[in-house]
Amino acid sequence: MGCAAKVIVLDDVRASQQRQALRQQLHAHFDRWLDEIEAVCPESEPTLAQVSETIWRLRQKLTAGVAQTIVAHTHAAEQRRESLRCTTCERLLRARPAVSRPAQTMIGDIEVQRPYFYQWSGKKLIPREA
Repeated sequence: MGCAAKVIVLDDVRASQQRQALRQQLHAHFDRWLDEIEAVCPESEPTLAQVSETIWRLRQKLTAGVAQTIVAHTHAAEQRRESLRCTTCERLLRARPAVSRPAQTMIGDIEVQRPYFYQWSGKKLIPREA
């Protein structure tokens, strides 16, 4: 009988590793959220109403944190981008340091980090977005 060859595709391995890293980050965020719920709930046996009210009050913190984690993970390459071609003149623009900006979403406010790119117009700097 012949040996069955198993082919490992490098892209599949990388995708699996990235998925695992994202899941670990989300689990860590969820654990911190649960710690906060435990800290806020009464120490004795909380009632269903107390648990529900606490979770309801802290729900946006969880959903916003999940969204922020997914966005940061999904767009990590853009956040590390060092250059960008100007759409007007085709010049290569160098990235300025990443800046954190608040973004309002349907599930809560999150912080989004991204680099900025500027082009010299002769008189002033013109910001270009990635």
